[in-house]
Amino acid sequence: MSGSPLFRDLPPHFLTALQTVMERRTVRAGETIASGHGEALFLIERGVIAPRGTPPLRSGAWFGDLFTTSPLVALAQEDSVVLVLRYGRFSTFLNRHPGISIHMLAGLARELREATAGGARDAL
Repeated sequence: MSGSPLFRDLPPHFLTALQTVMERRTVRAGETIASGHGEALFLIERGVIAPRGTPPLRSGAWFGDLFTTSPLVALAQEDSVVLVLRYGRFSTFLNRHPGISIHMLAGLARELREATAGGARDAL
């Protein structure tokens, strides 16, 4: 989990606490992962997952609709393991550990900068 860009800045005690509210799910190759808008975030622990409309993602990457307004559909490209963070549990967690928010925002901002820089490079 600490290798994921989203969680890279989290102090160890926040990582440990966050793991207690995530559930581990095994997904077989060809299996679909689906959730409604705003329901969950998925962290790929092992394997390859292809969310609809994006290239396949590998271990350490995250995807989901926790921060979006549209539902999620993804396909496991190989047998995989994902950690699932559901909105209700995450909301309760943030109320108990408000300090984690600034670290996660930093991770989101970094990913946005990297994605934007990559897009700008690709356009040249």
